[in-house]
Amino acid sequence: MKTNGVLQFRSQEWYDSKIKQPIKLVEPKVVPIDWRKSWKTYRNKVNKITSQQDLKSLDHYEERITRNMINEYGVKIYQSDTHYSLDHKISIWYGWKNNISPEVIGNISNLRYIISKDNCHKGTRSEF
Repeated sequence: MKTNGVLQFRSQEWYDSKIKQPIKLVEPKVVPIDWRKSWKTYRNKVNKITSQQDLKSLDHYEERITRNMINEYGVKIYQSDTHYSLDHKISIWYGWKNNISPEVIGNISNLRYIISKDNCHKGTRSEF
């Protein structure tokens, strides 16, 4: 946990209280073993199509998180309240489960930059 950019450690009581709580599951992203090749192939096709789009034309392109960004402490940034990450409005997961063409999911019309923390919380959900 970070408070004002400083790492804070949680107490043992906090961890103990979390262990005793039941785990709540939202639709799990579990791919049966025999479908994994199909999922990986689909995801790779979408990513290739996505990378061919003119991402610079999207709002917030300049404020995006890049793969090699680090903060002032030398720690790699994965999510942030101030930086944006690329989002597929109709998620790659939803596209694969519903047999939507990778060309549709990776198309610029299905892409946007949103605050990276919001994108992480969105997970595999789609926004129509």
